[in-house]
Amino acid sequence: MGENPTLVRPECFRERDYENITLYVPSGTIDAYKAADTWKNFLNIKEFDATDVDK
Repeated sequence: MGENPTLVRPECFRERDYENITLYVPSGTIDAYKAADTWKNFLNIKEFDATDVDK
């Protein structure tokens, strides 16, 4: 996941994915993902500190 939500088509996920998968996004970006098409369909979106994640 990047700081800016990637454009994806809704058909990339099944309806149950939106309900059962937790979407982890970089700290400070949760509002962008909650507003972005497709990503906003996830019921569980959580931020995490990505500073220690190798690119």
